[in-house]
Amino acid sequence: MEAPDPAAEEPQETDPEHSLQRRVAYRFSILANLSARCLAEMYTRRFGITMADWKTLAIVGHYEPVFPGWIARRTSMVPERVSRALDRLMEKGLVDRTLDREDRRRIVVTLSSRGRKAFAEIEAVRTAMEEELLGVLSAQEREALFAMLDKLDAHARDAFGEPQAWKRFAKAG
Repeated sequence: MEAPDPAAEEPQETDPEHSLQRRVAYRFSILANLSARCLAEMYTRRFGITMADWKTLAIVGHYEPVFPGWIARRTSMVPERVSRALDRLMEKGLVDRTLDREDRRRIVVTLSSRGRKAFAEIEAVRTAMEEELLGVLSAQEREALFAMLDKLDAHARDAFGEPQAWKRFAKAG
C-alpha cells in the first residue's frame, strides 16, 4: 500500500470556529510574504540587497528627504536595523547621508542617482505585481479595500501601538 502524498492532502483545522483563515493578521501576513518573497528574488539578484535594505530604500524613495528614526517608525524596524540597512545601501551607492542644515545633529537620507534607478526598476516590478494581485477586484472593491485598510491601520496603531498593549487583551491570571 502506497503512503498518501502529504502535498496532496489538505489537513482539516482542529478548531474551525477559531480558524486561521479568519484571522486578519495571519491572512495579511501570508499575502505580504508571498509578494515580498517574489520581489525579494528580483532585488537580491539584481542589486544584492536584503529585505530590510529594500524596505529602507522604498521609504527613502517615496518620502525623501527623510531621517533614519522616521524610517524606523514607517517600517516598524528597530533603529539599529535601519542603521545597518543604511550602511549597506551607502556601500552600494544607493543612498546618500548628509547632515541636516537646520539641526547638525540629525542625518538626512536621500537616494543617490544609482539609487533612483534601482528604486524605479524595483517599483516598476512591484507595481506590476500589485496590479496582478488586485486585478481580481473591481474598481469599487479596490476603493473599499483601501478604505478598510486605512480604517484598520489607524485603529491598530491606537490599539496595539504602545509597548505592552497586549496586556489589555490578556486575561487576568
